[in-house]
Amino acid sequence: MAISNIGPRSVTLQFKPGYDGKTSISRWQVEGQIGVIGEAEDWVMVHQVPNEPEARSLEVPGLNPYTFYRFRMRQVNIVGTSPPSQPSRKIQTLQAPPTWPPSTSPCAPPARPACGSDGWWPLPEWEYNGNPELVGYRVQYLRSGSQARPLTHTVPDRLEREFTIEDLEEWSEYDVRVQALNGIGAGPWSPPVRGRTRESVPSCGPTNISAFATTSSSILVRWLQVPEPDRNGLILGYKVVYKEKDSDSPLQFWTVEGNATHSVQLSGLGKYVLYEIQVLAFTRIGDGVPTSPPILERTLDDGRHGNPPRNPPATRPGNPPRQPAPATRRGHALPGPPVGILFPEVRTTSVRLIWKSPAQPNGIILAYQITDRLNSTNAVVVDMMNPSSRQYTVTSLKPESVYVFRLTAQTRKGWGEAAEALVVTTEKRGTGGSRDRSHHRPAGRSAAF
Repeated sequence: MAISNIGPRSVTLQFKPGYDGKTSISRWQVEGQIGVIGEAEDWVMVHQVPNEPEARSLEVPGLNPYTFYRFRMRQVNIVGTSPPSQPSRKIQTLQAPPTWPPSTSPCAPPARPACGSDGWWPLPEWEYNGNPELVGYRVQYLRSGSQARPLTHTVPDRLEREFTIEDLEEWSEYDVRVQALNGIGAGPWSPPVRGRTRESVPSCGPTNISAFATTSSSILVRWLQVPEPDRNGLILGYKVVYKEKDSDSPLQFWTVEGNATHSVQLSGLGKYVLYEIQVLAFTRIGDGVPTSPPILERTLDDGRHGNPPRNPPATRPGNPPRQPAPATRRGHALPGPPVGILFPEVRTTSVRLIWKSPAQPNGIILAYQITDRLNSTNAVVVDMMNPSSRQYTVTSLKPESVYVFRLTAQTRKGWGEAAEALVVTTEKRGTGGSRDRSHHRPAGRSAAF
């Protein structure tokens, strides 16, 4: 018996028939020893060919790739089956790609939001169809419903049972499948298994943020939902983050529970104050990324906006000043005191003072009023300044004298709280008299002039 045409799954046997018992051969039987072959190894039927009495060779199909075989034959006639022939030499079929995919298990819960773990049962050794040292697995994954090209990872260890996929989208479903491969090629893919990554915080804020001042102390904020790919979980609510612009005041938060409401009215705000407003969404994991950049909105003035006076005249020395209105009126808030009063230039007969607008204007500033007097008299000089003014030089002062300066802002509601400062007209340095000793106090508490 000779063997030829050895392939992964078949061989060809050439043979010479034995004694036919003077009757036609009705069937050829091929028996084989498979795998670990020894003298005591069982012989099993591997192939039969009926109705070919003149055959002198036959193909034996259905063999396993990369497997050792030894063959022998029997011939059958109407009387019975002959004894077996002498065994053939031992041969090994060629390698082939794996026949079956690994059996996959459901995707395990991931340890981190942006990863997933896929598991499978390794192929049994008889299904390797090739050199065991070259057997491994290939994992393919794709976001469910995506038309993108799937991504793959190769696991070279034939005994490995799982693989962790990194860099996935949070809170997203993925279809995962596995195939076995060896030195010849890859086998079929397993049926896809669907799994979902863990929740995380939203990776961006809501869209279409808008803010509209409704009163002098409230702002209506509206927004739309976070884009679905950026939610990274179930949105449990929103937080509106706001603070006064260019202020050291802490951030304030207004929480809106649930995902059904997409607006909120911020109340209790400062009058005529510019606010920075952001909105963020949160999941059970935590707060997401707020919208950026912040939107700006100013609360309304406490009344109709008037026009500031144009180049108001200064009151002559000695004339009685127009007294500022009280710092508060029932139901309305007047501007706070100007801040940051400094005297960068002090001479014997003049001083220059600078200031900043009130931290709480409570409306549109229409003008500033500056009064100065000797600390020892009640005679007052009053000057009116445009709302854009931030500095003023006072001349014709007495040398080496202490002067009291008061600075007040005006809105449509009236004159607000005054800031007061004392200064000594001197060019001497090193004496306490040249130091700026500024402070502010409500106009209602100031001494009569």
